[in-house]
Amino acid sequence: MTLNRMFKPSLLLVLTLVLCFAMAGTAAAEPASPYPNGAKTAPPPESDMHPEPIFVHDFTPAPGDFGTYKFEPWHKYLDSGNVSITDRGNGKVGFSGTTFATQKVSTVALKLTLQMWTGKEWIDLKEIEFKDSNDITVYGSDTRDCLTGYYYRVLGYHWVIQGTDFERGYTTGNSILVL
Repeated sequence: MTLNRMFKPSLLLVLTLVLCFAMAGTAAAEPASPYPNGAKTAPPPESDMHPEPIFVHDFTPAPGDFGTYKFEPWHKYLDSGNVSITDRGNGKVGFSGTTFATQKVSTVALKLTLQMWTGKEWIDLKEIEFKDSNDITVYGSDTRDCLTGYYYRVLGYHWVIQGTDFERGYTTGNSILVL
């Protein structure tokens, strides 16, 4: 066998492999996202990213109507509440909240709602409720799997019951982009 006969098939094999690897590299490249920081949607409105507390008087929300609210100064038993959300990595978010009463009450409670921004609206993903009896505070938290590249936030519905009195308040946490 001559050197030329051995060299041609080897050269052909090497060129074929180089061409295959070059094509695979270009085929695997994804187009750049039109949204910042790897997001898969446009960000929510700036007011949803860092909500500002507002003062409300006689407030009864419509279904799904949550805002960031300070608690009423005339509440006798409901003091305050808060919520937070954290990117835990690996496609998980942690969210939590606390409701504070001014004294021990019959029921102190909290409902957390995890939401995801679709690019046009917030959709509810998970609701979880926490209650305690004859206490001043209730705390609740959860961790959930989520889709990366989307914005998430948590809403808090805080309430207390003492005797025949029922007092409530609402909070909205900051929005975060989960990568």
